[in-house]
Amino acid sequence: MKRLLAGLTITVAALAWAIGYRVDISGGPLTLAEEIQAAFNTWLEPADVGLTAQQDEAADTLIRYGEVPRFGPDTLSLTLQQQGDNDNSVVEVLLNPQSYRDNPATLLHETGLLLGLPAGQSGVMNPALSSESPQAPDEVDRAALAELQSFAPEDLTRDGVVDFYDLAALAKSFGRQGVNLPADLDSSGTVDAQDIEVLKASYTFTPPSPTPPEPPAPASTGDGTPGDTPPTDAPSQEPLPNPSNGGSEPPTTSN
Repeated sequence: MKRLLAGLTITVAALAWAIGYRVDISGGPLTLAEEIQAAFNTWLEPADVGLTAQQDEAADTLIRYGEVPRFGPDTLSLTLQQQGDNDNSVVEVLLNPQSYRDNPATLLHETGLLLGLPAGQSGVMNPALSSESPQAPDEVDRAALAELQSFAPEDLTRDGVVDFYDLAALAKSFGRQGVNLPADLDSSGTVDAQDIEVLKASYTFTPPSPTPPEPPAPASTGDGTPGDTPPTDAPSQEPLPNPSNGGSEPPTTSN
């Protein structure tokens, strides 16, 4: 199974309040809203991460059914993103109404992305979902979600201070595109000069310690920086193959 991802895809950042989303049940099973809420509950009810998720008709994130011809034979969903009028990110998650239920982990992966988690190497956040994928978040998934609430976004090395090593981590990811890249601090879908400006606002000017901090556990199929993805030659405006619900690895990381 695989999922397609539009070129500059972005997600809703995980914050310590309610995450809003809209659901359109037209064109598929009428239980979609309940299924989405149940997936969010699976993530949030056992974990004390200060998050809630609820439907909000004013939200920029829309989850709906896509037109079947837009999906390949094994494609479960599509994610599309564009910049809104106020530089906010408008996200659409499109589900294949004929097959998204083939793998119950599909909605868990999707809602994990909307909570701010990058694609991982294990658990339901592993983009290569299959019939053998776990049907609930594992300890690695839940630890990653809790970590989002424990450190400032600019603290890329997760050592409690925004310093030289965080700048180095951002530089390592510069120019990359994908979903929930840790260094994509402005959530534009690309690590660029604007992210340097965001990091600059929190930067602590101290000499770097002789020993760099231990890197966070990798949560992607990139080169070691959590959430990183291999560089692409140029941004693409066409949907790209994505393994987030199973399939081959694309230039960007997502479900």
